[in-house]
Amino acid sequence: MLRGAKIINITDISTYSVPSGSNSQGGYGDYANYEIQYNRWTPNDFSTGGGPRLEASNPNIIGGGHAVWNDNIDLHETGLTSYDIFKRFFKVCNQLQNALGVQIDAAKTYADRIQPTSVYAQSNPDKTVAEEDLFTD
Repeated sequence: MLRGAKIINITDISTYSVPSGSNSQGGYGDYANYEIQYNRWTPNDFSTGGGPRLEASNPNIIGGGHAVWNDNIDLHETGLTSYDIFKRFFKVCNQLQNALGVQIDAAKTYADRIQPTSVYAQSNPDKTVAEEDLFTD
C-alpha cells in the first residue's frame, strides 16, 4: 500500500463463505453472516484478519467483495448443487452493494432490507413440485 497499490477488501471472516451444507453462518461458514455484513462491514475494515481499520477516504481502497470457497468438495460430499452455491453468493450481493455505497433502495435496517419487494416472484427455482405433478398421462 505504501507504493500506491490498489486494494479490494476480501478479508476472511467477514467476506468468505465455505459451502458445506451444514447451514452454519459466519466466518468460513456455509453461509455468510449477512446481518453483520450489512451492519458492520466496510471496505476499509481489515481488522478481522488482524489488520488495521483504514480511513474510509484512503485512495488505495477501491472496493470490496465476497469469496465463495468450494474447498470442501475434496474433503466430503456436500450434496450441494450449482444453484445452492449461487443462492449463497446472490444473497451476499445485497449486503455488499450497501457497504460499497451502491444505493438501490432506501432500506433503513437489515430487517427492512431482506423483505421481498413484491408478493409476486418473477421466478422461483426453490419451488418444490410434487412428483405426481411432474408428468401427465
